[in-house]
Amino acid sequence: MKRLSISVLLLCLTAATVLQAQVSTTTVLTASTLTPPYGTSVTFTATVTGSSPTGTVSFIGQTYWTIGTCTLSGGSCTFALSTLIPGAQPVYAAYGGDSNNASSNSSTLNLTVSGSIPQSSTTTTVSASPTSALYGTSVTLTASVSSPITG
Repeated sequence: MKRLSISVLLLCLTAATVLQAQVSTTTVLTASTLTPPYGTSVTFTATVTGSSPTGTVSFIGQTYWTIGTCTLSGGSCTFALSTLIPGAQPVYAAYGGDSNNASSNSSTLNLTVSGSIPQSSTTTTVSASPTSALYGTSVTLTASVSSPITG
């Protein structure tokens, strides 16, 4: 009978350790500017409070796309981005949690990116092969578009 009660006690202690609740967290997001001109780098800083939180923070932009991530160090991390398009750009930080800390999201920062995306001229050329043909004969047309912008 003593063995059974000791086994049950050990099982209960093990279960209590496994079922330990995660600590609630708070995620705060700040940005180096809320009104950047187009093409200017914006640095986002996420700060997570909890019980020594570890792991990653995702930065979520318009239409809920992940625009970047960073790894927490001492409860905070930064991410820089210079490709926000002109107009209203809401961004929030999402902390995924870890074994001791629950996940949490920051409030949304509403950035207003000014300016416009520069336009580039293109050159289009079309060639035919053969350059002259009889009715009903196949002709291959080839179009080529070039731009001074690469990437």
